[in-house]
Amino acid sequence: MNQKKVLVCGASGFIGHHLVKRYKKEGYWVRGVSTKPPQYEASAADEFILADLRNPEAFGKVFQSDAFDEVCQCAATIGGAQFIATHSAQILHDSTLIHLNLLEICRKNGVGKILYPSSACVYPIPSSETCLSSKYAETSVYPANPYTEYGWEKIFGERACMAYQKKYGIDIRIARLFSVFGPLSPWDGGKEKAPSALCRKIALAKEGDFIEVFGSGQQKRAFLSIDDCVEGLWRIMQAPGPLPVLNLGSETQISMNELAFLIADIAKKKIRIRNAGSQIGFHEMTSDNRLLYETIHWKPKENIREGLEELYYWIETKVR
Repeated sequence: MNQKKVLVCGASGFIGHHLVKRYKKEGYWVRGVSTKPPQYEASAADEFILADLRNPEAFGKVFQSDAFDEVCQCAATIGGAQFIATHSAQILHDSTLIHLNLLEICRKNGVGKILYPSSACVYPIPSSETCLSSKYAETSVYPANPYTEYGWEKIFGERACMAYQKKYGIDIRIARLFSVFGPLSPWDGGKEKAPSALCRKIALAKEGDFIEVFGSGQQKRAFLSIDDCVEGLWRIMQAPGPLPVLNLGSETQISMNELAFLIADIAKKKIRIRNAGSQIGFHEMTSDNRLLYETIHWKPKENIREGLEELYYWIETKVR
């Protein structure tokens, strides 16, 4: 039996790096591609290629003469909420070019199955007309009114996938990810998300220090561990298709202030919170996983403390 091959684009990124490890565990031959090597540990890929996928000519080096059974499209320009708010033009430009280039080269090379990790940022901010709850089902994306250009870029990415699937018969799996966290994610430099930023601040804090929490601290998110994320993406790719667009997130909310105190408890430190700045984005956001469960008969474990322990202890080793 021939060994299956997968191409992971964005293989040095947080989710792409973890997907490479999962595919290797499942016995695939893996080629990773990114603009730079992974930052925190070496890639598990059989072959890792440096290439700028904004340039369509780069795909000659990426695909070579190989036939891939699957392609994971994790390549994008992305960061935390503040990075997204201040780099909208770059995000739109880079990610759209990469996505269109990849879809076209996959079509030309006869790739049968593609994974596209989309984002919960496609959903509109709740209003009386669009969504009366902070829990988002897949159908609530339309009428489209995402909060950021990143959300619009992801809607375009989804629509491009749907168009290629309809026209060319490519089996494309789309998963809308909600607030993924875990080890090997950015933890400083401006691209880190709330769990990593708070872990860093608390790891550096002394007993009784003030920790700055952005916004009111009452805004709530449902955080998904990287282990649950990768397990969900793997199951989505292996399920018989075609599949609808699926949410992949937690259904358990926690406020930013509660998150900070939970991390402090893991660190065995007493902290005080100073809320600063204005809120960016949604006040509350939770995944509605009913369609996910009905489709692949699986749901996340949702043990946020266990996931935060792994993240905190990893970041603590970095800041010492």
